[in-house]
Amino acid sequence: MIVTISSDETLDTFSRKSIKVLQKKTGYRFSIDAVLLSQFVRIRNNERVIDLGTGCGILPLLLCHDSKAHSFVGVEIQKGLAELAKRNVQLNHFQDRISILQNDFRKLKSIFPPESFHVVLSNPPIENIVQAE
Repeated sequence: MIVTISSDETLDTFSRKSIKVLQKKTGYRFSIDAVLLSQFVRIRNNERVIDLGTGCGILPLLLCHDSKAHSFVGVEIQKGLAELAKRNVQLNHFQDRISILQNDFRKLKSIFPPESFHVVLSNPPIENIVQAE
């Protein structure tokens, strides 16, 4: 797959250079929190996982690489980040296991029936929460 990197993006490699992640040079960039969270989550084979506020899709990317979960859904409200996450899924050839949904996670009840997922993740941007106080 040919990847076009725009002038406002970086292409970073991760997890022994197996994962490639496009990110904006300014604005939201994932932090070590996402990496640490991916190491603490235990996902069994064939489980369905949803990540609320997926950003560039880093959690589903890392977890898909390291687990045999059935499927991942990353939900992101910001259009630009959702599009970036979709590009990251394609870049890493995980289209068969990761889907990205641009939506407000407060509206997911109308999209997914109860008990659609075995694991629910969310990694809020702590630095933005602290600054808002």
